[in-house]
Amino acid sequence: NLLSAPGSKAGGTINTNYGAVDAPPCDCGDVDCTVGLDTTALEDDAPKQLTRDEKDLLNKIPVGAEATTVLVGTADFLKAPVMAFVRLTEGRSLGNLTEVPIPVRFLFVLLGPEDESNNYHEIGRAIATLMADPVFHEAAYRAESRQDLLTSIEEFLEDSLVLPRGKYDKDLLL
Repeated sequence: NLLSAPGSKAGGTINTNYGAVDAPPCDCGDVDCTVGLDTTALEDDAPKQLTRDEKDLLNKIPVGAEATTVLVGTADFLKAPVMAFVRLTEGRSLGNLTEVPIPVRFLFVLLGPEDESNNYHEIGRAIATLMADPVFHEAAYRAESRQDLLTSIEEFLEDSLVLPRGKYDKDLLL
């Protein structure tokens, strides 16, 4: 469960001279904080009703497919960008994070200070493009280190051809 990681404090009850009070699950002091709590019991166990478009999309996805989630954004309190590329040991359902209910295996998160010179959205698009490439995707599954991922990115870029903007006859393209 992602919300109750090993070593995290679980919420509970603290007995004080003033009676029992609910303990926050973390050190923030907010009794309503849910960080570290297992909220799976709060979730509705009934399967979500899919729309016709979602069913059509799900039917086009191969059995056993796993998703990559790319999250990018800004945070005023950051002085420098923070990035994480995570491969879970097994695909996990992360609620409605994906458009259709398939397990997520990879997560890419990039947060940075709001700065007009940094376009985090484009970095997210680049990561999504990498993960859509079958060769890189397979390399991401096999990677054992950060260097393995960087090497795979370099190999992807060496094999990529970038075309400037313009109108092209699609029949002439490779």
